[in-house]
Amino acid sequence: MLVFEMKPTSLTAYYYIIGIVLVCLLIAIIYIIFRIKKDKELKRKLKSLGLENFHKGNPEQLNPEIGIGDQAELLPYDKKWEVSFDQLKLGKQLGSGAFGVVVKAEAKKLIPGEEKSIVAVKMVKKNADETYIRALASELKIMVHLGKHVNVVNLLGACTKNVANKELLVIVEFCRYGNLQNYLFKHRESFINQVDHTTGKVDYNIGSHVLDRMYSISSDNGSTITTPYSMQDYREKERNGALNSATTQVTSLGEDQVTLSNNSIQPEWRTNYRGDYRGNVKPVCTKDLLTWSFQIARGMEYLASRKVMHGDLAARNILLADNNIVKICDFGLAKTMYKDNNYKKKGNVRKHIGK
Repeated sequence: MLVFEMKPTSLTAYYYIIGIVLVCLLIAIIYIIFRIKKDKELKRKLKSLGLENFHKGNPEQLNPEIGIGDQAELLPYDKKWEVSFDQLKLGKQLGSGAFGVVVKAEAKKLIPGEEKSIVAVKMVKKNADETYIRALASELKIMVHLGKHVNVVNLLGACTKNVANKELLVIVEFCRYGNLQNYLFKHRESFINQVDHTTGKVDYNIGSHVLDRMYSISSDNGSTITTPYSMQDYREKERNGALNSATTQVTSLGEDQVTLSNNSIQPEWRTNYRGDYRGNVKPVCTKDLLTWSFQIARGMEYLASRKVMHGDLAARNILLADNNIVKICDFGLAKTMYKDNNYKKKGNVRKHIGK
């Protein structure tokens, strides 16, 4: 005959379960307290930088009668633009100002259909004043608001995770011929004036034999011609690794890079974006100037339609990309900098005025 013996429930098991629950509860409380303190510290840092509304903005206070540049801090930041630092490999320096830097970089899976893309990354230097991090943050928000246009340097992404620690990376389109001012200065000797002096009209046949010859690559000397009208050379360099995009070290430009701009005479937040191309280019001609002027007008028209005032349109703020396309950059920066009431311009130095 089988006898089943019932054991009394042990209080030890209950104490054990209660102990686990209490430990989990304690961990949860500690985590919540930690997050609250961390959030408070983050808000404190953002407030000290004047970026307390960086993420959410305050769109309810936007005034449709005022330009976006005057109220960029009220715009929200859309996190769909957020990019992980791990997706970027920073390369050579393209330009540098007193407080800003632009570097060439390789981005992974940033553009749909491309495993790797060559981009430009804007950032402020570590010793930069909070004025400049605010200016870059405002430019980022303006670019988010703008949307895309072929004659405007378009936003591709941003790294804002450590913005409270003055670490803000704005990822934009790479324009390998650099700013138009330096490009025109560098190639001024080969300029072809297509204005007929007898009629005063533009004649595109003037200099056409020279332009056509530049496209004909001689097989005898094996020379190659770099031209803004084609991406063939650029893609070939990219495949061969000649773009040096794999390095993570920021390097300086060589002495052969011609630059007209000077930080002592330019606004000090300008980064003087220079070109990164080798070989010969076709001469600049009158047709190019007219083409670029038309594109710049289209870009400015688009900025105006989005209620964005550039504030400092100049050849140094126009970038030349492949296919002879020019793009307006640095819109909104001048407005942001000059409206900062805590600073005034004195000589070449920004002097702080305490409140």
